[in-house]
Amino acid sequence: MRQALKTQRNNADYLERALETFHEYLHAHGLRVSEVRDSVVRCALQQPGSFRVEDLVRELQGAGLQDAHKGTVYRAMPLLVEVGLVRLKRAVRADAQEYEVAFERKQQPHLQCTKCGRITPFQSRELETLQLNVARRLGFEPDLDSIQLHGRCRACAAPAKRKSRA
Repeated sequence: MRQALKTQRNNADYLERALETFHEYLHAHGLRVSEVRDSVVRCALQQPGSFRVEDLVRELQGAGLQDAHKGTVYRAMPLLVEVGLVRLKRAVRADAQEYEVAFERKQQPHLQCTKCGRITPFQSRELETLQLNVARRLGFEPDLDSIQLHGRCRACAAPAKRKSRA
């Protein structure tokens, strides 16, 4: 139950940040912010995998948003791509484009080698708990969307160890 509430809050925070970014883009380009565009953003970012414009139109109209016409959604998609919220996954024809969310709502924690750049994902409940405890103790509301540890991987660290022994 607690995890479900946390996931729900993270998704709500994620959607709000995405909408803020989208609104900033629209204002910067002299475009109008509208309820329909906001609904398209929310709907697109909640898709679990690749999707087509027709999928969004069907879902939006099913939710009672009658102003979400096919043309409206088609015109909104390049804006979402330009902002970086979604990306074009595949375009067979103009009417058969598939999109996907451009980034995950929650990144998997990972280690990154500062020498070779290798990325190694990992899972650690202990690290997440520690991060939460430290943040709360210091009066922060933590954003657990990204945990990165930087250092040297085994292959890059081995030559340095051999040199120090010599």
